[in-house]
Amino acid sequence: MALDIPPVREILSHRFQVNSTLCPLCNQCTESATHLILRYQQVKCLWFMSPWSLRIDNLNLANCTDFLQFMLADHGNGKDLRLLLYASLLLEAILRGRN
Repeated sequence: MALDIPPVREILSHRFQVNSTLCPLCNQCTESATHLILRYQQVKCLWFMSPWSLRIDNLNLANCTDFLQFMLADHGNGKDLRLLLYASLLLEAILRGRN
């Protein structure tokens, strides 16, 4: 994700002819890894529904690299492995749900 590796339409359009680069879930924005993980409205709701009530918009994460750095950072009380587990499972569900 830090390198925009997931097969999202934005990346695929550079390699293949793709009919549309719009997100198949919202049909409003270009489908990028950043959109799927940080910007898509339903995903923002899932981050907020987490035990940490994350308002992903308030974290000022510009891209997936920023997101990974945030997830791996020590937030004053050590790395929260539960947060990493939640993020991993949510990301897996997002990518599977989109396919």
